[in-house]
Amino acid sequence: MKKAFILIESISAITIISLIFIGIFYYYTQLYKNYENLNIFERLYKLQEELYEKPIFKTTILQTSALKPIVLQEQFVNDGIFQFQKLYFQDQNYSVYFKE
Repeated sequence: MKKAFILIESISAITIISLIFIGIFYYYTQLYKNYENLNIFERLYKLQEELYEKPIFKTTILQTSALKPIVLQEQFVNDGIFQFQKLYFQDQNYSVYFKE
């Protein structure tokens, strides 16, 4: 009778301990998943700062028959995974592009 009680007691203790460890494991896996997402957002934030502080410039000229040549300025940065780009007119005077 005493051996059966010890067996039941040890099985219940192992079950309770395993449930506790399953909860701890689930908690840490969720923390790790959140950390991965946080790392991606941190990387995007740094790349956005770099776009405004020290971008790479590229000039593009579009020539069509209906318009005068349009000069576009492209600014971009990339880190191997993400690439941010910013595109705008070079002289900001849009009326000079239309022929009369």
